[in-house]
Amino acid sequence: MSINKEEIEKFPYLKKISEIFKKLNIETVELFWDETVCGKKPTLFSTYKISDESEELSSCDETETEEIEIEISVFAKDNFRTIKSTLIKELQEAGFFVEVGFETYEKDTKYKRFDLELKYINE
Repeated sequence: MSINKEEIEKFPYLKKISEIFKKLNIETVELFWDETVCGKKPTLFSTYKISDESEELSSCDETETEEIEIEISVFAKDNFRTIKSTLIKELQEAGFFVEVGFETYEKDTKYKRFDLELKYINE
């Protein structure tokens, strides 16, 4: 499962995210993992949500840009710290501003989870 082609066409910056997650073997779905649709949860996966609101930015040279926010939650059973640091580095190198949220351990599922808020300037 990955970010679908229609979403990538609608939001081109998702192509960068999709390539990074594919490179790191992180299965990705929008909003939540539905086992009836996606199958059994893998040991490493993520969910994403694109913010409903984007902010129009203007500069002195009248260039219009748009700030996009994407919320990502990553769930891992193994190699949690390595995945987190590698993912953050890759996203920053791809031009995303990364804000790291909280980490938690879900006792019922045995997943470690961390949240990221990405900001991307779409020119």
